Amino acid sequence: MHSLAIVGRRSRGQTLAEAALTIPLVIILILGIMQVSLLAYGAMMARFAAFAGLRAAAVAPGMAVEEVAGDTVAEVLSGIPGLTLLKVSIIETPIPMLDSVYTGRRFTLTVRVRVPRVIPSRGIIPLDTASVSCAMPMEPPR
Repeated sequence: MHSLAIVGRRSRGQTLAEAALTIPLVIILILGIMQVSLLAYGAMMARFAAFAGLRAAAVAPGMAVEEVAGDTVAEVLSGIPGLTLLKVSIIETPIPMLDSVYTGRRFTLTVRVRVPRVIPSRGIIPLDTASVSCAMPMEPPR
């Protein structure tokens, strides 16, 4: 009888020790999944903002492409809670047209955003910034 009581107490202690080891790992796993989800959401919204900026620049003839695209990106991202716009850069590349002397232009807009951190990693794991690019050719006005 005496040995059965000792085995029961050891079993309860073992369960408590196993729970103490696994619960923090499960919490970190859940927080990691949340952080990656926030990063994917931020990248998706940044890509949409880059597309909207290029589209606004394409339909606004005669205006500075950089200014229109940057303002549109800032406006789109300002309505999304938790996202912080870090940088907007635009690169212009000429595209030779086959049927005319005038060349078209291709604009590549890069947007970098910061999402909220769920896991405080102090920069060890950089899962809080997303940088995406969107490219769009713009034909010359006819």
